[in-house]
Amino acid sequence: MTEVGAIKGPGNKYGRVDAADAGKGPFNWYPIHFDRDAPDDDCWFELSKPDSRHQLKHTKVDGILGADATENSADIPHQFYLKPGSDRGILESPTLEYSPTSDLVRGVFEWPEKGVSGPAFTWVKK
Repeated sequence: MTEVGAIKGPGNKYGRVDAADAGKGPFNWYPIHFDRDAPDDDCWFELSKPDSRHQLKHTKVDGILGADATENSADIPHQFYLKPGSDRGILESPTLEYSPTSDLVRGVFEWPEKGVSGPAFTWVKK
């Protein structure tokens, strides 16, 4: 099962990917810009669950959402990135938590072997 939606992060802003930003993000991939009050075509991701964790594939730019709290730890917005292609590792495999009392869905990137959890985002279904 897949669904399309957007992510909200720092400042309660929607995250977007600009294709012209190739090589400008962490690890020379794409940065995620949290600067939208409403989602547009640069904000949409396809959510799937290919195994025990989730994957968010951008619908416009070839890549998957990831975040690394082991680098840029003092700058949460810069922990997020879009990794080109589909080679998904632990840091591109968020865990989603569904609230029992609301429609909110929280996503978090975890690296248990390194004792790292974060950063978090909110998944908003289209």
